[in-house]
Amino acid sequence: TILITPYGDGDLTAGTHTDPNNPVEGMYYVKWTVTDDQPITACKRIVVSVARWGVNRTPEASVTIVTPQSGG
Repeated sequence: TILITPYGDGDLTAGTHTDPNNPVEGMYYVKWTVTDDQPITACKRIVVSVARWGVNRTPEASVTIVTPQSGG
């Protein structure tokens, strides 16, 4: 659902966030890290990571999303 989260939503404030549904399917932990103004001003870089057996374990997979602020 992070792909449809509005730009100004609290889940997209700068910093690291953890999925309130952790652990997903009993073993997968999802977290995302938001960086403001990256790679350019008025964008957010979001790195979503999934790890097994703990939120701070080495991620098994990750994806980077960049979302621009819309409007004027």
